[in-house]
Amino acid sequence: DLTTTQPPAPAADATHVFCLYDSDTLMGEAFYGDAPRGQCEMFLQALDGFCARHIDKVVVANLFSFSSNRWLGFADVLHADSLRVRQNDLNAKLVAIAKLRPNLLLLDLDLLFRRHGEDVLISNAFWYTARIRYSARMFELLAETVRQAVDAHAQRSKKVLVLDLDDTLWGGIVGETGPLGVALSEDGKGLCYRDFQRCIKAATRTGVLLAVASKNNEAYVMEVFDRNKMMVLRREDFAAMCINWSPKVQNIVHIANDLNLGTDSFVFIDDNPAERALVRQELPMIAVPEISEDPALVPACLAESGYFEALAITTEDRTRTALYQQENARAVLRERTTDMATFLRGMEMRLDARRFDETGIARVTQLICRSSSSIDCS
Repeated sequence: DLTTTQPPAPAADATHVFCLYDSDTLMGEAFYGDAPRGQCEMFLQALDGFCARHIDKVVVANLFSFSSNRWLGFADVLHADSLRVRQNDLNAKLVAIAKLRPNLLLLDLDLLFRRHGEDVLISNAFWYTARIRYSARMFELLAETVRQAVDAHAQRSKKVLVLDLDDTLWGGIVGETGPLGVALSEDGKGLCYRDFQRCIKAATRTGVLLAVASKNNEAYVMEVFDRNKMMVLRREDFAAMCINWSPKVQNIVHIANDLNLGTDSFVFIDDNPAERALVRQELPMIAVPEISEDPALVPACLAESGYFEALAITTEDRTRTALYQQENARAVLRERTTDMATFLRGMEMRLDARRFDETGIARVTQLICRSSSSIDCS
């Protein structure tokens, strides 16, 4: 009961509260256009009050997601009692609460329904027998989704995506086809790899770092980046590249050292099952997802993995690759300069100090969470 001042959930040892509700049921008779709509508003007020009273608890709740059983049918699009409009309005209010209450995490169940289908995730048999709306499969997916959201809130999401090249980032082997002969196009098999690169490019805008670990001829690879106009990703999108004939495990460790990040923050994608197995064996902290041999299914691999979930995107997240590239440049300068004064002048550093303001709250919270796991970041 969210409305009481001392509900059982916020006990002293409870750190998270999971609020899963069925949108159709919460609407009551209003779902069928036969009652006032105030019940959902009361729920929103209660949720807001609960989050305000228990700022030491992380509250995980779902967005409103009405079923496809719309009593208005096709007329729902334009009708004054449109459930689509009502759902959008309620979710806008819910999002406004989440912006005000940093300890409220929102899950979009519509994404699960679109991906897996309402018939798979909703069980009418369970509902009419025991008032359980969802199927066993839905609860499995919900458990994984909640885990991802909680990990994202605690800054435990992965940070680095390490990629193979041949038959992973593009189709074919560049040493055999040449830089312009690899499969990259706007149709057929080549489009599969182009779309995969688009997904990867989008991930960099959320702060994900890209790296390459490929057994290949570096000159051939660079020709693909420089000459193939179908490439979505460019050299500057990568924070590190290891392109040689050394074992990939060795190269991944080298990348981790260069980036000064633990391998537990890495995800490795390779089309070769033998390479995936070797990395899992030698570097068990790295996440190594299975990817389909069918390139048509590859673009969905990254989107559905959940490895890089984030609750907020800061300015630093959007420019993280550039920051690491600058750090690499500083490292090169350090190696070439023996005089510290010359080194410091060469970096052209500038200190910009200002008072803490609302604009920087996301970044400040992020840094605090990373600095100490014992500090509550809700």
